Amino acid sequence: FGYTYLSSDILNSALQSQYILDILKHQLVGELSHVLPLGFELNWVLRYEKRFNLESYIVCDAKLSSEFGKFRIAIDALNLFNKQYSDIEGIPMPGRWLKGGISWQLGK
Repeated sequence: FGYTYLSSDILNSALQSQYILDILKHQLVGELSHVLPLGFELNWVLRYEKRFNLESYIVCDAKLSSEFGKFRIAIDALNLFNKQYSDIEGIPMPGRWLKGGISWQLGK
């Protein structure tokens, strides 16, 4: 688990910026990892974020991976529950999406 709280006096400042209030105020991140049969590992990440001027949201990601000799294969499911949210006001973040990859370690 990890928690971040940011306090800012930006609201009392004479600075002008289009994105100044999009910064995080609260962020709570929890991660759970466990080993599955056949050497697979499953990681879950749950993130709560509240920005100064935007609605709070919770996003869940999952990653399934395994090692085969010098190779590591992984599949990530990001924004698993297709949450609609924005990090910057007026610009929506992507919905659910998948990515995969293969990495190779030298000198193992």
